[in-house]
Amino acid sequence: FLPYINDPKLRGMVIRRTIPMLTKPGAVADSMYGMYKEVCPKVKYLSKAMKFVFPSGAEVQMGGMEYEKDKYNYQGSQLGIVLIDEGQQLLESQVVYLISRMRTDANMKPKMLITCNPDTNSYLRHWLQGAGYLDENNYGIPHEHMSNVEKYFIRQGNDMIWRDTREELLEEFGKDCGPMSFRFISATCEDNPILLQRDASYLSKLKNLPR
Repeated sequence: FLPYINDPKLRGMVIRRTIPMLTKPGAVADSMYGMYKEVCPKVKYLSKAMKFVFPSGAEVQMGGMEYEKDKYNYQGSQLGIVLIDEGQQLLESQVVYLISRMRTDANMKPKMLITCNPDTNSYLRHWLQGAGYLDENNYGIPHEHMSNVEKYFIRQGNDMIWRDTREELLEEFGKDCGPMSFRFISATCEDNPILLQRDASYLSKLKNLPR
């Protein structure tokens, strides 16, 4: 959100499955507030509304989506950026609904970002596998050469249809099919050296978890 906080028309949303996951000590709300204060000391956090308001008028709000029906709480929203934290905990129908809320008057192209951890039963695994990001012959481990490679998709019914270029989809499904771009960036804890420096035992803690 930080590149856009001087745009008074920015409306952003940070979503996790439950509100406590956002607001408990040291969670997303605390991290956001500390980061925003460094960049913009006059930012205000309205705790009741769970919303950050910048001097320009830009706003970033937080919300939960514990139940499938909660997606309708966002009906009518116009969101420039949607950030879903731990996206594997949401349902595909919820994420698809939020995609329909991606529209804005701000000087930017609407976008969604999803953080996630591996979950073989998640819709995200099906998305990534269908787009060719995962090695189906190696337990679904991401292909290194596919990290950050742009792909394009449309949805027909409940199916994601993937192609390498926007033009392929337009030619195959017509000029009004509305292709959207997609990138998957794979990472492990070794891509977070600061975390490992602060807690040298973190990798061991992960290895001690059940398979």
